Amino acid sequence: MLQDSTANWDIMQAAAQEQPETTAAGGYQLALRSYAIENGYLSYIDETSGTTALIAGLNHRGSGDFTSERFRLRTNTDIAAVTFGAGGVNYLNNVHTRLKADFDIDAANQKYTLTENELRLNELVLKFDGTIAMAGKDTDLDLTFSAPQTDFKNIISLIPVIYSKDFASLKSSGQLALAGKAKGLYNEKQVPAFEIKLQINDGMFQYPQLPTAVNNVNVDLLVNNPGGDPDRTIIDLKKFHVDLGRDPFDATALVQTPVSDPHVKANARGRINLDEIRNLVQLAPGTELGGLVNLDLNVNGNLSSIEKNQFDKFQAAGNVAVTNLVYNTADLPVKVQIRQARLALSPAKVTLSEFDCRLGNSDLRAHGTLDNVLPFVMKGQTLKGALSLQSDYFDLNPWMAGESSELQAVPLPGNIEFTMNSAFREISYGKLKIQNVSGVLVLKDRTLNLVDLNMNMLGGSVLANGSYALPRSFFAMKVAGLGFPQTFESFVTVQKFAPIAQSLQGTFSADFELMSDLDSTLTPVMKTLTSLGSLRIANAALQDFKPLTKMAEVLKLDRLKQLALVDLKPSYKIRDGRFFLEPLGFNVGNMAFVVSGSNGIDQSVDYSVKLRVPAEEMNAQTNAVVSNLLNRKVDLLQNDYVDLVGNIGGSVTDPQVKFSAADVIKGATAQVTSLLSQKAEEKKAAAADTVSAALAKQKLELEKRKQAAADSAKKEAERLKEEAKKKLKGLFKP
Repeated sequence: MLQDSTANWDIMQAAAQEQPETTAAGGYQLALRSYAIENGYLSYIDETSGTTALIAGLNHRGSGDFTSERFRLRTNTDIAAVTFGAGGVNYLNNVHTRLKADFDIDAANQKYTLTENELRLNELVLKFDGTIAMAGKDTDLDLTFSAPQTDFKNIISLIPVIYSKDFASLKSSGQLALAGKAKGLYNEKQVPAFEIKLQINDGMFQYPQLPTAVNNVNVDLLVNNPGGDPDRTIIDLKKFHVDLGRDPFDATALVQTPVSDPHVKANARGRINLDEIRNLVQLAPGTELGGLVNLDLNVNGNLSSIEKNQFDKFQAAGNVAVTNLVYNTADLPVKVQIRQARLALSPAKVTLSEFDCRLGNSDLRAHGTLDNVLPFVMKGQTLKGALSLQSDYFDLNPWMAGESSELQAVPLPGNIEFTMNSAFREISYGKLKIQNVSGVLVLKDRTLNLVDLNMNMLGGSVLANGSYALPRSFFAMKVAGLGFPQTFESFVTVQKFAPIAQSLQGTFSADFELMSDLDSTLTPVMKTLTSLGSLRIANAALQDFKPLTKMAEVLKLDRLKQLALVDLKPSYKIRDGRFFLEPLGFNVGNMAFVVSGSNGIDQSVDYSVKLRVPAEEMNAQTNAVVSNLLNRKVDLLQNDYVDLVGNIGGSVTDPQVKFSAADVIKGATAQVTSLLSQKAEEKKAAAADTVSAALAKQKLELEKRKQAAADSAKKEAERLKEEAKKKLKGLFKP
């Protein structure tokens, strides 16, 4: 279910209103005695509430006399893995769930009474008692549950890292008390009175093969509501204490009025030695874990105080410090090492003052702030932040080494506004080596914007502005000095739309705009791609290009097999899966050309060629071709030229070249301008079409985003400047 409450199961069209037909009364009887579900799978994602549920390996059987108004329904359910989460926290994670339950069904009164039943969540056993009755739009509940077994070991089976194949050998002690009840009406506006109590006293567990125990686990949790208004719910974690080896960890939390204006009073304090965790819990083979985490956090106040920027009415203080953290598993592509990381909490924001990390061979440093953190966590409001990233070398390739060897597209969040300033000295991406990357990334309204992203690559420089919102992307690019062969090898769009680049040696500069949908691997969907741009080619050599070679063979002019191109300024557009070259005139030595036409992603070509060749370049075989086109024998003088008109069809790899006309020009000039016809000029002017309009609209939107990003950056700089002034004043107070 999406945030706008659109559900993927709502697939039926609304039925047209029809007049009821009068039919004879009839009866039917459903003689169902039993039913079964085998190997069922269910995935539920509710973006409106932040709730997720995943059920895998569902096997369920039920039996009863459904023809009777009163009968006993006997059910047996086994689910291999249940995962349930809310608010970004998984409360159940791949839990083996078994339920054996019998119900007395009163179909006439829609009342269901629980009789014999037992629910097992891994090793935790719960028993339920009571009734459920439907009353119109209300559900009348009268239920209780409890854990009949009081061994602490049962509840820790819900922790995935502990519940392993060696769980049976785990030594444990301590007492567990878990019970709850619900009584009253439940509907869209009210909840029944309910209460859940969890107490753990003096819990301890230790693996026989490990040297250290987890001791002194003490928990006192009460969740209750007197009934009616959901806002009267109170979550009171009076105590949470655990000794991780020699390191204690303590926390308390009280949440009141969670719906209207959450009041949160919470604290957490402790020292977590990750090197010691290896002596407490059996880690998966190949897991490396180490480092030290110190935290001391306190919050107290109403969420509305933060929303109204009344930070003096909300208490928030503390810090988290990470030192020499090391983490690696068989599932991670590289080892994670955090030399230092420091977070500081205040009423207004969370500040990352230091972050120094290595990811395999990559290094990463960062600092920044997060605003509106508690409203984001408690009510799903917008999280705002600013981050600066620096790196000397960052290798993306290990993160692409999965089944697809590609980056994966993901939906962007709608409740995060994030500005990231980046400065990367070198990035490796596939075969690409990208240097001196700097610019701003802005995430807002499910759209990632690139603002003045500069980089050096493929022997040249790139300036990119653009946006990406799944699946649509738009980029406005300025490139200078890029090599043709490297560009062809690196970009699939060039391979598809400009295969000539493979046969060009030299560099080019360009200004272009490009818009397309992206698939799940962030690769452009070629049929949706539109583009408009112009190139500048100072010097380039074109050789071993089959259409050109074929033209040389047809005209018997070997010189055409290799061209030295100077000062070319081609313009193009892409639409409907085809690349269109606007009429391009150029000289090669004493020959003049005008070329225009298109080629497609299917490698088909359709180009018209006008060629002016001086008599001195022609030979007897070429004269024969010209004579055949003119249907007469020609004798060319030294200052004569021949104009040829032809077409290149077929495909890039199997071109078909045909010249349809020729003309002898006495004493002409080889300047290309004399070849450009009025018709060609009209074609060039036709570039202002729907492609241009669509790209112009995207460009205007991009300029607005760039200005918004610049204003945001300026505002942040002014805020930091004011903070610095206040700190300096504080230094000189008497």
